[in-house]
Amino acid sequence: MGLLSFFSGATPENIEKKGDKFFSSQTFGPAKIEYEKAQVRHKKKAARDHDFAGRITEKITNASEALALKHKTKGEELVEANCFNDAKELFFLALELTKKGELKAEIETLMKQTAEKNDFSEELPQSDSDKSSLDGEPLLDDSETFAALCNALSREEQKAYYGYGEAFIKGFIELNNGEFESAAESLSIALDENSSNKNFIPLELATCYLNMAEYEKARVLLESFLNDFPESLKGYQLLCDLLWILKEFDSVDQLLLSSCDEISDSAFINRLKGENLFQAGKFKDAESFYLDFINAKERDESILNSLAKTYDAAGETDKAVELYKELINTSLACGYRPSFSLRRRFADASSKAGVCTSELLDLYFGLLKEDPYNSSHYFSRISTIYSSLGNKDEAEKFKELAENS
Repeated sequence: MGLLSFFSGATPENIEKKGDKFFSSQTFGPAKIEYEKAQVRHKKKAARDHDFAGRITEKITNASEALALKHKTKGEELVEANCFNDAKELFFLALELTKKGELKAEIETLMKQTAEKNDFSEELPQSDSDKSSLDGEPLLDDSETFAALCNALSREEQKAYYGYGEAFIKGFIELNNGEFESAAESLSIALDENSSNKNFIPLELATCYLNMAEYEKARVLLESFLNDFPESLKGYQLLCDLLWILKEFDSVDQLLLSSCDEISDSAFINRLKGENLFQAGKFKDAESFYLDFINAKERDESILNSLAKTYDAAGETDKAVELYKELINTSLACGYRPSFSLRRRFADASSKAGVCTSELLDLYFGLLKEDPYNSSHYFSRISTIYSSLGNKDEAEKFKELAENS
């Protein structure tokens, strides 16, 4: 049974109004879901308005077209960022959603252009690391590993990272392998070798130091990096993470208030401001902050995620569950599988709210399969649900598994 089944009943007109609210805020995926639910409800129990059937069909079409256009635009951005596979998936989704011939033609052209592009790594400057390592041994495997790691970066970062030399390549791979001490050595060498120009190396070296609990070294690097790259969201995130470890909440406030005009009012920076309140244990203040942002600007997914987490921590479990539902259904409506962390938070919040259903049981079994390292937690929740459903044998079995995991 799907996650949409968690929603309670309502009249077709009331469900339509909820869809209208989503559509007016340009969250087209949830709008489409609500309109489709309204259409289903109308077929079971007809709306009083005789024009309802035609109107709801038109609204479903409008939401689908708006979502298709949104996918197309995002796909174009991903192409620019060299994320060709992700872009291709969005273009396919957009094609399935739209019925407009002109938009279909545009998307099909974009898909052909994307398919014709060469792998971006072939366009990037090649360093001598493709031929030899620091000790003269072939580096083909490391070169391929480095290329794979770089695929997750922006186009600007990819170009830069390929130009930092062999020591950086070695250190970047070591960092991503969790070899922090050796990575710090290699990246320090790379930083010295590239000291004449502003570069991204301090960001990676600071990550090493953060993992090594060398907090002061990491802080100096990050503050210097943000002076050179004042629009780096990664830089702000990492420095905030460090300051939260140190419980310097006032320092985070000062840092975010000093962010440059280009990003100061972005959802990202506002999420960090709310997270700072959350980290300080000021859940009600964080809740008010997020709600003010949503009411004044937009229902940004990252803000909604943070608000749901805040509700959960503040003991407002029912509100958290409702928001998690919205986020999950938004992902489903947009053709994405909800993230693991979202599904787990939803499951745990639902469990805390007293939900004990076969749907939640299936969700926990899925989480267990993906995350066997936390099996004790999932076994315990599964046992509780089986007990509530009256299946005492299964409840006892999973209770024992939880105790022995």
